[in-house]
Amino acid sequence: MKKIICSIFILCLASSSYADYWTQLANFPGLGRQLASGFSIGNKGYVTCGEGGLYFNDLWEYDPALNLWTQLADLPG
Repeated sequence: MKKIICSIFILCLASSSYADYWTQLANFPGLGRQLASGFSIGNKGYVTCGEGGLYFNDLWEYDPALNLWTQLADLPG
């Protein structure tokens, strides 16, 4: 019983020694929106459309290698 308690203590201690942390990346530079669409091609992510008081037809590309958002040509319509 003593070995089990000791083992559990050591496992808990070992697993708590690594802190989880977040790294802030580039914020989305477009206007705030809801009901947007998102997809990825290769290693880049895209956000388009949505609404926030008006309807958006803009298209944004996120490149995680450069941590950079780029606005692409608006979608027609």
